[in-house]
Amino acid sequence: YVALSSQVVSVAVVDGEAQVEGLTQVAAYQGVARFEGLRIRSAGTFRLLFSVAQHSVSSAEFRIVAGFPTYLFVVQQPCANPCPFKDRTQQVAKDGFRAAVQLVDSFYNPTSVTANVTASLVRFASFSQRTNLLTGNMGVPFTDGTANFTDLAIDEQGFYAVRFSVQYGVLNIQ
Repeated sequence: YVALSSQVVSVAVVDGEAQVEGLTQVAAYQGVARFEGLRIRSAGTFRLLFSVAQHSVSSAEFRIVAGFPTYLFVVQQPCANPCPFKDRTQQVAKDGFRAAVQLVDSFYNPTSVTANVTASLVRFASFSQRTNLLTGNMGVPFTDGTANFTDLAIDEQGFYAVRFSVQYGVLNIQ
């Protein structure tokens, strides 16, 4: 409330990496500044800072939680175990590798769900006709929002991709 003022008031997030989207500066009318259609896409706990001229005031703290699970996001591509080069995706047959995935909402905020993620192998080219080339723990639960696969291996050389999927309610997200 800016008494009988028509000054421009701005809003921003205090102490956070999130940004306020929308019209973040409005002119007060008869001492009232109305912000409509603002959006913060990140989950977390926030306070807003409203500023006019050299004066500012912060809001009470509020919390935004992740939305409905929408995507399965690979946060660690399959990589040797240990993983010296995070961008290197070539593996040696029978050597162990690891990967990590998160179930995220439409704004890529990690969700906190109770579910297992399943890893399977997609074959592009291989000399083998075997179907059980992927070994290790292929069903991993989410822990603190992330499913960590730590002991996967492919038994024979070839060109493959690892497919991750999770059954969440009636949705099968891959």
